[in-house]
Amino acid sequence: MINPSKADKDANGIPIAITAATQRNIGRIISILGFVTLLLALFFGYLLFRITGSPEILLGALAEAAFCGWALLLNYQQRTGPAITLTFFIHGLSTLYFGLILGPGAHVQTMAIFLLGITFLLFEGRNIRWLATAFIVLVIIAIGVNNHTVFLDKVPISVYHEELIGWMITGTVMMLTCLMLYFFVHEIADYRRRVYHYTHYTEELKRTKYAISKYVQENSHQIRIDLNIVYGHLQHLLALTTGKDPWEVVEVKIRDLHAMLNSTKATHEFINNSLEWARIERGLEAPIKKEAFDLFRWLDNIAERFRLMAQERPVELAFNTENLPPYLYEDKHKLGIIIGNLLSNAIKFTEKNSTVRFSVMTKKDQLIFEIKDQGKGISADQVNRVFEPFVTENGTGLGLPVARKLARALHGDIYIEPMAERGTTFIFSLPCETASAGQVAELKSTGNFTLKGLRVLVVDDDYASRRIAALNLQRMDYIIYTCSSFAACKDRLRKSSVDVILLDYNLATDITAVDVLKWIRNYLPTQEIPVIVLSGNAYSRGGDDAKLLSLKAGANSYITKPIQYDELVAEIGKIIDQSKIKIHP
Repeated sequence: MINPSKADKDANGIPIAITAATQRNIGRIISILGFVTLLLALFFGYLLFRITGSPEILLGALAEAAFCGWALLLNYQQRTGPAITLTFFIHGLSTLYFGLILGPGAHVQTMAIFLLGITFLLFEGRNIRWLATAFIVLVIIAIGVNNHTVFLDKVPISVYHEELIGWMITGTVMMLTCLMLYFFVHEIADYRRRVYHYTHYTEELKRTKYAISKYVQENSHQIRIDLNIVYGHLQHLLALTTGKDPWEVVEVKIRDLHAMLNSTKATHEFINNSLEWARIERGLEAPIKKEAFDLFRWLDNIAERFRLMAQERPVELAFNTENLPPYLYEDKHKLGIIIGNLLSNAIKFTEKNSTVRFSVMTKKDQLIFEIKDQGKGISADQVNRVFEPFVTENGTGLGLPVARKLARALHGDIYIEPMAERGTTFIFSLPCETASAGQVAELKSTGNFTLKGLRVLVVDDDYASRRIAALNLQRMDYIIYTCSSFAACKDRLRKSSVDVILLDYNLATDITAVDVLKWIRNYLPTQEIPVIVLSGNAYSRGGDDAKLLSLKAGANSYITKPIQYDELVAEIGKIIDQSKIKIHP
């Protein structure tokens, strides 16, 4: 077990989490004691006054009740220390007062048992307990001395009434002592329970700390491998340019391009899973955003993407479909994350030169994705653990926890098929919601619409990012304008309009996309222009979700970097108001 730091302990070495809970219990004890003592003081004060006719007894009882009310008020105000002190002295001084004015037959000295219980229950620290005990001893001595050498006149009562009062006080002491014993037993049980939970909590922290450390180590290693592939290919290509003109073309093998692309995708996937899990942990999951899409085309793109990844291992990816609807109505983005994590996990942990089988089918209104690998498999006792964050059977990661969380958000789930002789089978099922005829018609009309000549304004303070965006979007025959600052953006939009704006989240130290969006949505000529925020930020500088802040400020969409440009083009096609598009030669 890891030891809590000094900051996590109080002066006595007891964990603060435990002492804080104890303070809450003490406050509850003071409330109960104060209320019970107040009622007893009023009841017995009136009863003894009726028996003896002594105003001294009634006045003493009323004073005790008033001080009990004061202690309750202090406790209600969460001034626990003064409430504890006042509660102790109320009982101590009441014992002294009634012990002095009543005879020895009243047995007031028996209250010492109760007073000692209060001392050890409410006070912490050896010195304060010794002082409280000394006060109790002095009270008892004073009562005893007064019984033998009267220095304070006693209330005149008969022997019979004195014995009756003695039995009443003895009964009260027994009741209060039983209440003290109950508090002691409850406190001990509660303390042990909190210590157990604290111990369990520190053990969990230790395991989590180890898992996170392992997660960082292993994934840092994998990221270095992926970066090394890209870095190595780029160094090789750069070496070929020695002595050549900067604008001269260099020959690149297609296989090398795919290797670099797959390496960057692997790194992108790692970052996305980490950020997605951070959002889930903070309760900031993005809302479900369903759309109609061509299921077969989408699956073909998924299969092709991971087939290239599989070839690098080398592993064969076998893909087949059965009884599928042509169009689906679902959150395509979340579905892609789930399938991507399951496929990359299977390709990563299957044996080399083996086969990963990716099957998609419908059964009883359920869409089923089945992914089988030929790795070493998952033991029965580890089946549920693979969905825990940072810990899996074959390593560490977040892919499977993120996939299951998103699957359940789509009203589906992921489970593992019972152990086979070899490999692991992950099954992801969710309700199969097919696109309606109207949704399909709208999708087809959008797909047939050409966006040639679309005027796109790219706003980014990084030159390389602007250049890369322009290179990729010009392939679509878009007209590209670029700006490097908020001021340049405003100047450009005041001179002439555009059809869509691609806006980086961080434009300067103190300017974000939220600031730009507020201006765009308040400036009449630009109010209706679609804006897509492109950013590497998951959170704003204040720690809030950057995507939610952007959408709230008026963005039509939010895409994280690195950008998949075919997805960006598809997103532009979805949000653009086609009726307002003008073709510009």
